[in-house]
Amino acid sequence: MISLPSPEYFFDTWYVMPHLKLLPTNALTFDQLYTHYLEVGFIYPAKLERLADHLDLIRENWTRGYAGALELLWTIAYHDERFDKMGSVTCFRTTNHGWQSQHLTSQNHAAGLFSLLLAAHGEGVFINCAAMQNWYSPTNAFAMKIYDRIPRVLGPRDSTCRLLNYFWVNPLRFSPLSRQFRVVRCRDNERSLVRMMARRLRGDVYCRAEELESDDIELDSLDRVYRRYGLRRRRFIWVAVDRVSGEPLGMIVAHRGPLGLSFSFLENRCDLLVDPDLAFEQKKEISSLLIARAAQAYFDSRALPAYPLADLVVIAPEDIQQVLLDIGGVKTRQYYQGIWLNAGFEKWKKYMTRVFSPVIQRFERQSRANEPVGI
Repeated sequence: MISLPSPEYFFDTWYVMPHLKLLPTNALTFDQLYTHYLEVGFIYPAKLERLADHLDLIRENWTRGYAGALELLWTIAYHDERFDKMGSVTCFRTTNHGWQSQHLTSQNHAAGLFSLLLAAHGEGVFINCAAMQNWYSPTNAFAMKIYDRIPRVLGPRDSTCRLLNYFWVNPLRFSPLSRQFRVVRCRDNERSLVRMMARRLRGDVYCRAEELESDDIELDSLDRVYRRYGLRRRRFIWVAVDRVSGEPLGMIVAHRGPLGLSFSFLENRCDLLVDPDLAFEQKKEISSLLIARAAQAYFDSRALPAYPLADLVVIAPEDIQQVLLDIGGVKTRQYYQGIWLNAGFEKWKKYMTRVFSPVIQRFERQSRANEPVGI
């Protein structure tokens, strides 16, 4: 079991019962947190194999990110002293005003989990987070039970939840040339085109949460924040256009960040968006072109740290799953991407309180009676 900070380092204001407390933000080192992940089985064998060759770099990136704390990367953990259980949740900054919540563990401890979620909500409000997102597997029964309800609870104006496919793709097999389509890199001057494509193919909430309608679509301002802690965070966007009609038909959003901030490497993912009404061969050619061009952000960027992986992480919806399989992509998992905007934060907190209230009441009764706690 990992060695936890002594009791005087705990917040006294965050607890459900005296023996259930939250550690201060970033109280755990990366190695302590990683050990916890291994102990609770959060890191499954395939993920462990992916991380192993890059663990020193990932540790360094987390250590630098933790130095940025509420500006870049923060972890909150609970500890139940009575039952020696621990859980944690981590958030890292993905846009100028948006964050990704991830790596949630609980050790089957609903009261501790509720404390984590409330604390993370409080931190999000404190730092004036404009949008929060998380990624969870459809095989995770708990995540499905809680987060799959986001759109119903918050409504379509302030939230979205979409099933996406996670691929590893080798971009070097594709040619960036085409007679039918051309690919245009989009900077701030082309943000109206990017906004239009994002809204049409992924919806308004995605567009707003990813700040694709802002005047800083490549995240230069965020990169300056990351640089203060010895890290980098950029974004590059390309749109595929029909050479004859000039109509935009596909877009790829290439995220570049410190490797391993997400243990699924989502900090370096490519979001692939292609018009669903196109013929299969057109989708195939556009996808190949966009992935080939996106490779520049990973393998040809002299301004950013080296990308040590051979393949790109490509995230794509169901309608182009077969396309990516045909061009040699390897599908490894499916994830739901849940997004909720600031306007829905308070409603989400009230919903979570209502859901967990019966469990917390039972936990308190059993704790007072000094009985084994069944959760």
